[in-house]
Amino acid sequence: MVTSLNDSEAANFGQNSHLEHDLRYDRADEFVETVMGHWDTWEEGALILDKESGRFADPSKVHRLDHDGRFFKSRGPFTVPRSQQGHPVLIQAGQSGRGQQFASRWADLIFVVYPNLAVGKKQYAQMKQALADAGRNPDDVKISTACYTIVAESDEIAQKEREYIDSLAKPIDSLALLCEVLNTDFSKRGYDDPFSDAEMAAISGWTGFRDRVVTSSGKKNPSVRDFVDFSKRARIEEFPVFCGTPKTVADQMEQWFVEGGVDGFVIAPTHVPGAYEDFVRMVVPELQRRGLFRKDYQGATLRENLGLPIPQSSDWRKQAFPKTSNIKVA
Repeated sequence: MVTSLNDSEAANFGQNSHLEHDLRYDRADEFVETVMGHWDTWEEGALILDKESGRFADPSKVHRLDHDGRFFKSRGPFTVPRSQQGHPVLIQAGQSGRGQQFASRWADLIFVVYPNLAVGKKQYAQMKQALADAGRNPDDVKISTACYTIVAESDEIAQKEREYIDSLAKPIDSLALLCEVLNTDFSKRGYDDPFSDAEMAAISGWTGFRDRVVTSSGKKNPSVRDFVDFSKRARIEEFPVFCGTPKTVADQMEQWFVEGGVDGFVIAPTHVPGAYEDFVRMVVPELQRRGLFRKDYQGATLRENLGLPIPQSSDWRKQAFPKTSNIKVA
């Protein structure tokens, strides 16, 4: 679940400009509430599938939603029965304060970008506490950081591959991608001119990304050069890099996991084809040997294989609205 980044995306859906940061999360809250409400219009056991009587479902267990809110209006019931996993796994990406609030309310898995283990441990603990403060069991929500892996037969070969990949980066690529995620045109600014307080506040795209540059640069008012240098956008250092032999890469990933930095990883490819194949061929067997990665899939759904509980009908209302969990669909 993402709330998009820029005006170009908004234009694809008939809007003149992107919504203000917090407003788009308000809209996202209602959107997820509406979707979850639809999934909840079919109770457990609603399907009968009786060929002799011709009864498909128990009408007493299928309900209208009749949602009428600030952004959306939808009647229901939903057009398909309830999923065998309760509802699909909700994966959220967004590390701003408002994004974390949204994640605490809805997410089953939170996708993050932690630049290093020290930051990861701190922010992981903060996010788990935010989940607890929202009335949820922190163990029921997984947190996974993006990362790159570069694996080879020796640490030296892997390091040379890393240096080669990094040499392919071009500053213009970084600028283009910064404009995209920050919804700001950098081409009209001097490279070393600092952004004013008002200009920083006006950045309406990925505000968590903006804040990360402020933190890493130590500058309240960074310049375009600072955004390029400290964001690492379009550079391999944008995500944590686990580089070396299968043992070295597994050591690094295990350290993040056992020291409380993450619950898992989202592997980004440094190149395709090849990066994923190398990881599966060389790193996965080492992780399996250590008991850190499964050898077989025990469940039939993503939820089961992530070790997440299967929600029952109306559980989401207790989760999202702990003070008004007696609300029911019509």
